[in-house]
Amino acid sequence: MTVPPELMPVLVEALLERLGDAAVAFEALGFDPDGYPEPLERFDTFRQALDAAGWGATASIDLDAHGDAIGAALAERLRAERHAVAEGRESIEQGHQGGETQVARARRHTQMIETFMRDAGLAIPPGGGEQDG
Repeated sequence: MTVPPELMPVLVEALLERLGDAAVAFEALGFDPDGYPEPLERFDTFRQALDAAGWGATASIDLDAHGDAIGAALAERLRAERHAVAEGRESIEQGHQGGETQVARARRHTQMIETFMRDAGLAIPPGGGEQDG
């Protein structure tokens, strides 16, 4: 599946965030070697998906090989974008500047992510409605 150019930065950031989560898990383990296999496997899975996506303007990704990692990373990013819409709306209601920009950006990202996930057959987490209004 080809990742559209406007989604590539969002996808790369989403995968990097998941790598960071795995790295934090390593730090929390300290010197307990029994705990390392799971976060190491998670780290490798997201790293391999990032390698497959690359850093270019577009990517053609094998969803059979990397669909779970791509889906998990985009689902988490979608949750964050939906939250950003809600926060932006709250900021607007409180009269703070920048809320409109935050809502517009988060809505744009939400729409791109949902469209790609739908087209790719990836599970979209529940909790829509942020596009309304």
